[in-house]
Amino acid sequence: MSTPRITTALLRTVAISTLATWLAAATAAEVALTATGDAMAREMAPTTNYGAAGGLAVSGAAAVNAAGQARGRVQSILRFEAGAAVTAFDAAYGSGNWTITSVSLEVTEIAMPNNPIFAVGAGDFAISWTSGDLWSEGPGSPQAPTIGVGDEVTWNSLTALIGGSTVVPLGSFSRLGVDGARTLPLTPAAELLADIGAGSDVSLLGTSLTDSLGFTFNSRSGAGPAAAPKLVIRAVPEPCTAALLALGMSLLRQSRKIRPR
Repeated sequence: MSTPRITTALLRTVAISTLATWLAAATAAEVALTATGDAMAREMAPTTNYGAAGGLAVSGAAAVNAAGQARGRVQSILRFEAGAAVTAFDAAYGSGNWTITSVSLEVTEIAMPNNPIFAVGAGDFAISWTSGDLWSEGPGSPQAPTIGVGDEVTWNSLTALIGGSTVVPLGSFSRLGVDGARTLPLTPAAELLADIGAGSDVSLLGTSLTDSLGFTFNSRSGAGPAAAPKLVIRAVPEPCTAALLALGMSLLRQSRKIRPR
């Protein structure tokens, strides 16, 4: 009569040990990709390039700077090379044997930019994935703007690029008006995950949702690597969830079979 009790205890020990092993293996890996390209585009200077600016901006049609001067619509585009994430996850879990659990954009907000080209104002903005990857930063800056050539980002070139591309919204966010790091959780849209999984370039577009918005954040050319925009990706091994569920169901069936009467 004692055998079922011993078997049950042993089964529970094995179950706990196995689950602990799986949970340890399931610890998420995280990769932070620093932007490899970024640029803003101003509607009020539609052929001008600002690819080397220390800041990026998103502002609305009625946006003004700290002095009350009109600054109008500004959009920003960022590029991240996902190949490094694929390499890291493959090394941790085996080639393709992982699934992405979350993606976020980390930026460093600048509450009061010291250059009057940037607008300041409360409001909301959107971050979207775009299939339009054929663009380059260009060498212009607020101090030394240049006329955009070729695929260098300007308002006109960005408008044309986005007009011929797929755009998928990944989330909306608000200006806080406080200096410091921001984490913007992104919707794991299929298009975004496919780009990352393929190790492709990932282009993200920032656009205004509020006419009064004036949101500024550091570019990769700004205050150094720590403040540069980053795409943070977390992944876990696959098929961890399915394996845990199958194990749990199996243990439940076994425990019912040997339950003492």
